[in-house]
Amino acid sequence: MHSINRREFITRTGAAGAGLWALGSEAAAQRRAGSKPNIVLIYADDLGWGDVSCYAARDFQTPHIDSIARRGAKFFEGYSTCPICGPSRAALMSGRYQQRFGFETNPTPGYVAWDEDLGLPTDVEIMPEMLKRAGYATGCVGKWHLGIRPRFHPNNRGFDYFYGFAGGMHSYYMKHDFWYNWGNEIEENGEPVDSWDYLSDEFARRGDEFIRRHRDGPFFLYLAFNAPHGPIQATQKYLDRAAKLDEDARREYAAVMFGLDEGVGRILDTLRRLGIERNTLLFFISDNGTHRNLKSPDSPLNGAKGRVEEGGVRVPFLAQWPGVIPAGSTLEGPACTFDLYPTFARLAGVPLRQKTDGVDLMPFMTGATDEAPHEQLYWGGFGRGGVRFRNWKLIREDDKPVALYNLEEDMGETQNLMDSRPERAREMEARFQAWRGAMSPPAWDIPKRSEYAEQRRLWENKIDFREVPPGERGQ
Repeated sequence: MHSINRREFITRTGAAGAGLWALGSEAAAQRRAGSKPNIVLIYADDLGWGDVSCYAARDFQTPHIDSIARRGAKFFEGYSTCPICGPSRAALMSGRYQQRFGFETNPTPGYVAWDEDLGLPTDVEIMPEMLKRAGYATGCVGKWHLGIRPRFHPNNRGFDYFYGFAGGMHSYYMKHDFWYNWGNEIEENGEPVDSWDYLSDEFARRGDEFIRRHRDGPFFLYLAFNAPHGPIQATQKYLDRAAKLDEDARREYAAVMFGLDEGVGRILDTLRRLGIERNTLLFFISDNGTHRNLKSPDSPLNGAKGRVEEGGVRVPFLAQWPGVIPAGSTLEGPACTFDLYPTFARLAGVPLRQKTDGVDLMPFMTGATDEAPHEQLYWGGFGRGGVRFRNWKLIREDDKPVALYNLEEDMGETQNLMDSRPERAREMEARFQAWRGAMSPPAWDIPKRSEYAEQRRLWENKIDFREVPPGERGQ
């Protein structure tokens, strides 16, 4: 793959003039902030930066997700703090690098012993707890993955309502699926649920119902779809829509994406029909990059889930707030998922009880400033690490040589500049080591690479549950 220039790609994909958006009204934002806007955070699971059509996907379309970009802002350089699920969610919920409290890897089977008491520390105030102090009704629908023990449960971490599963993955169809549902049943406020619809449809319905119950606001809905995380399962309705794709894996992935996109569309439609869209800030983001075998053929990014190349940590990052965020904005400069915490705190008028690593994104989204939200970002854990400083990025992985890239000229990370820019490499290495030294040690053991490889081998050779008889789905 040849070196890809960031500006070249923006122009090629029809977003010329990125970063030069119409100025929004900070005064309007302040007025709406005073009225405590509703907040909807839609979080996808393993959705790659290039797997939605408003970024790079060309083999299928995601019209409802794309509509958020048309009606609001698209961050061209939106990042998660980790290329795997649990740690990225810990940073999202806390507004901090998850390494500050040792949340280095997933607290679920396949990574560490099942009987250990692992999760997001309860002395860290997380997003729903913070918003409840401001009088918000709080709801969590979908995947949690921040600890399965009672003290980590969403209902004990600030959420008035929870419908979903507490662990890291779940079959879209089956109640009895040992691999995907191990100790991880669908529940509603702690009570097991006997049956459900296809999960993407079910989670959208439950999110819709939460919004309708709390339409008078203010409310916070965290709608964490498990799509498009494996197992790749879709209903015939969505498979039929993907029939034109030639490759089996990509066709099935597209079908799962259509289910996610329909769910997003349902939430957007509900906000419009209830007349509360203009008093609702909505974000759509993913936790990390896509699975390597399911990458979009049109994505220019190298790497995927589990790695700290751009394909593992750069994610779809969209926001809308009609009348406040200028429609059709494309924002350059790195933003990160932990920025949502201070953004929501400011809009809710809540003083922070802990230091955050994030920044308030409202000045960037309204056009009050054209500076980048972050000059530098860091990644670390699971035998991998990296630092981005301005347009430079250094990657350290225990199974590969250290690499240095200039993302301005090479967003695909194809040209390692370690030999040609040794002084820059040393500077970046020093930055990374200083950051790593300021973090806490892992709160639980990180699995050895060989152990993780064995888990992957078992996963890849599991029974294929995609063809499930309709009468057994959700039962």
